[in-house]
Amino acid sequence: MNKLAQLAIKIRNRFQKPEMHIPRQTVSYEKAKNIGILFLAEEKEAQKAINKFVVDLQKEGKNLQMLTFIEKITNNPYYFSYHTITNNDVSNLGKINSLDVEHFINIRFDYLYCIVAEPFPLYDGIMQKSQAKCRIGRYFDGQEENYELMISLDKEAGIEQFIEEMMVFMRGLKAT
Repeated sequence: MNKLAQLAIKIRNRFQKPEMHIPRQTVSYEKAKNIGILFLAEEKEAQKAINKFVVDLQKEGKNLQMLTFIEKITNNPYYFSYHTITNNDVSNLGKINSLDVEHFINIRFDYLYCIVAEPFPLYDGIMQKSQAKCRIGRYFDGQEENYELMISLDKEAGIEQFIEEMMVFMRGLKAT
């Protein structure tokens, strides 16, 4: 993604306010059926961890929808189907023009996981607008309003460790 689009996305996210209040609630992990996964993994080890995570959720009977950003399309390292955001979907002013993204945002997921190793402004806007009941992601300073649950890890911790820690919390989650 070009630098101008990245800057425009950061500005959009800062001033973007939801047009209406989106009710959030916690569903117990056992009862959660509809799961969204917004992910970005470039390293082979991270890709393996995401593959394992998706397979585990599928074995538990969860209904999954996945979305990822792909800078350039290469060999598919995943064992599951997913929708993509490409550079062609993002204007120079940071606007996302994709029906897949619009559909993903409007799904009322029980949980929406954002799996990234570093802050990714394109995903911040998606998380802000999402209709998900509960949004879960890695802790990054200044991102608190985008999530109901954030997992704090050392900077060196990879996606595999993030997924492991996240699932410890999620499996223990009971509805309030």
